[in-house]
Amino acid sequence: MSKAIPNRNNSVPAFSIIETLVGMAFTAIIMCILFAIFSIVTERMIDFRNQNQLVNDLNRLTYSLNKDIFEKEKMNRTDNELSFKGYAG
Repeated sequence: MSKAIPNRNNSVPAFSIIETLVGMAFTAIIMCILFAIFSIVTERMIDFRNQNQLVNDLNRLTYSLNKDIFEKEKMNRTDNELSFKGYAG
């Protein structure tokens, strides 16, 4: 039924080797692209978090200053300094 191929035991089909190499190259290219995308996104997220942290600190500071200024009944001015009666911060 099948035709006998001489020296079949010692040979490897070339198509399977080429197919394997192409598959590995394709996988490596996809992995490099995904790594580049994830590293760029991660770097942007870290930068955004650092900038957002500074903005949050500034917002907390201005909120506490506004709260202390507008909730206190009396301010005292001495030299170049303002002090609030009942200041908690």
